[in-house]
Amino acid sequence: MMEERTGETNIPELKRELLHLPFDQVVPSETNPRLNLDREPFDELKKSIHANGLLQPIVVRPKGDVYEIIGGHRRYSALRELAADHPKDRRFTRIAVVVVDVDDELVPVLQLAENLNRSDLSAIEIADGVARAVKQGVTSTQLAENLGWTKRGLNRYLQLADAPPWLREYAKEVKVAKKKLDPEGNIVIDARSNKPAIEVERHPALGFSELHELLTLFNLLHEADKLQLEEMGGELFRPQAERTTKRLAVACAAEGWSRAKLREEIKRAKDPRPRASGERSAQPAVVITNERCVLDLRRADSLSVAERSELAARLTHALARFRFKSIIITP
Repeated sequence: MMEERTGETNIPELKRELLHLPFDQVVPSETNPRLNLDREPFDELKKSIHANGLLQPIVVRPKGDVYEIIGGHRRYSALRELAADHPKDRRFTRIAVVVVDVDDELVPVLQLAENLNRSDLSAIEIADGVARAVKQGVTSTQLAENLGWTKRGLNRYLQLADAPPWLREYAKEVKVAKKKLDPEGNIVIDARSNKPAIEVERHPALGFSELHELLTLFNLLHEADKLQLEEMGGELFRPQAERTTKRLAVACAAEGWSRAKLREEIKRAKDPRPRASGERSAQPAVVITNERCVLDLRRADSLSVAERSELAARLTHALARFRFKSIIITP
């Protein structure tokens, strides 16, 4: 699921005119939501246009003495390269365009609508397009209505637009750097650096639902990290939000987790104490290892919120001297 739809799009019908224009009369848009021009699919597009011609015109609007692209930036770029590669081929001297006369405030809406029809648009590209449209003055309510989305679905994309850079990268692919091993399982040492050789594993990109679930987890753990930093100080503090979220993201991509499996693992990351189905204990959850101490005081039902917060502060202070790599106490 990429968004929650309310129905059909609600974009006004626009008068359209088909023209064939020289390339110098067509300019890219500064608000193009299509940012990712991966070479492999882009080269496939070039081959298709070279063999079959441009099957679908790009969409433009008048802007001064030129025409600004609303939809079709990849096709435009492919044709420009083909024109440079084949200067004598008359098919690539002009570009077919559909001209629409549209006001500035509707441009980001049309750009999103045009690009959403493409299956290879990533979740981050959609999120950034939504954020740009809102930044340019389109209200989230109006944008959701125009696109036929629910307000909740639109807000989820706005949240994703603000995700940390490393999480945004997972919308393209999930890369994991690992120490290289020989066939016997021994670590390979790089001859030049005399350090372990590193190889990169590449896994498929994560979809919108997975990214949003992981972002929600990261934000929750990040808030817990900030509280612990205030309580423990920098010397003993070991942040968990990024580390935990990356671990689950990599496992999800590498092992092909279902959304239900990811949710189960996220729930476990929030509450590490295993318990039987339907169990409801009134005692705090406690997990202590050589490096980690986790206390969940929310199950101490006999204590008030204020009493649990006071207990969490005292326990954090008392446990700090044992130098755990991480101490997580949830009041």
